[in-house]
Amino acid sequence: MIVLNHPQGSEDWLRARVGVCTASRFSDARHKIGGLDEKQALYVEAIKAGAREKDAMQAAGYKAAPRAAAIGKALAGLPVEEPGAKAVDYAWLLAIETIAGEPLDETFVTYAMRRGRELEPQARAVYEARTGAWVEEVSLVLTEDSRFGYSADGFRDDDGLIEIKCPMAADKIGAVWANPESAHLEYIDQINGGLWITGRKYCDLIVYCPWLAPVGKDLFVKRIYRDEAAIEALESDLVAFMRLVDTNLATLRRPTKMTGRPKDEAAPVATTPPWEPPATPAKATTPAAVPAPTVAPGAIPAPAF
Repeated sequence: MIVLNHPQGSEDWLRARVGVCTASRFSDARHKIGGLDEKQALYVEAIKAGAREKDAMQAAGYKAAPRAAAIGKALAGLPVEEPGAKAVDYAWLLAIETIAGEPLDETFVTYAMRRGRELEPQARAVYEARTGAWVEEVSLVLTEDSRFGYSADGFRDDDGLIEIKCPMAADKIGAVWANPESAHLEYIDQINGGLWITGRKYCDLIVYCPWLAPVGKDLFVKRIYRDEAAIEALESDLVAFMRLVDTNLATLRRPTKMTGRPKDEAAPVATTPPWEPPATPAKATTPAAVPAPTVAPGAIPAPAF
C-alpha cells in the first residue's frame, strides 16, 4: 500500500491518478453485459451438479428445455459475460492516459463536485465531534503496483475508514433518510475497493447535509464491515478489467502505418469482391481491313495525299 497526501483536486493529486483505476469508478470497470439470469443460472447449476435435464428444468421453472446461447457457453465452461460500454470506455481512457502521461478524466469540476469538496472538512469535523473518533486525513492510497487507487476521506482510529458524501440533489438526500438500510448500495464498490486497498476492517459512510441541521438530520452515518467474499469478487473483476486496459495499450503501442495496418505489411492487392463474378479479360480487337478502292477500266486513279 502506497499512501500519498496530495490535496484532493490538486494538480499533484490529478497527476498521481493518471492511468490508475480508481475506486470511484470501480463500478464502471465492473460493468458487464450478457450473463445468465436467475432461471438460467439455476438450470446450469443443476446440470453441472449431475441432474437430468428434466429435473434441471423443473428446478429452474422451465416448461421446455432452454436453448439460450449463454446457457450453452456456461455448460461448456466458457465466459458468458463481456465488458459493457462503461468498462470499454474507461479501459480506453486509462490506456490513453498512460501513454499521454496527462489526466484526461476529472478535469471538469461541476458546482456540485466543488461544493462537495468544500463541505468535506466541515463534515469530518462534525463527525469527529459527535462520535469522538480520531480521523487521520489522507489523500490517495495506491496498490503496490500503482494500478489501482482509492481517494480516502480519512482513516478512523487503527482499523477504519470514512467515506464522505455531500449530495446536492434533494432526492438523494431524502432517499438516505427514507431508506437508510440501502443508503450505502450506490457506493458499495467504492467502499469495498477502499477496504481492499487499505486492508481496513470497516468503513463509515458519512452523508452530510447542513441544510437539515434544523431537524437534526445533517449527519448520517452507516458502518459497512469488511466482506471478504465481496472483496474477492471485486478484485477478480478488476484484474480482468486491467487485462482489457493492457490489451488496449498493446494495440496503441503496436507500430502501424497511419491507416492502422502493420508497418511491415505489403500494400493490399486489389481483388474482386467474392459476390461479383470474376472479370473476363478483354480480347484484343483486330482493326478491320480497309478495302482497296475500285477503279473502273480505263479510269485514272485518284492521287493519294
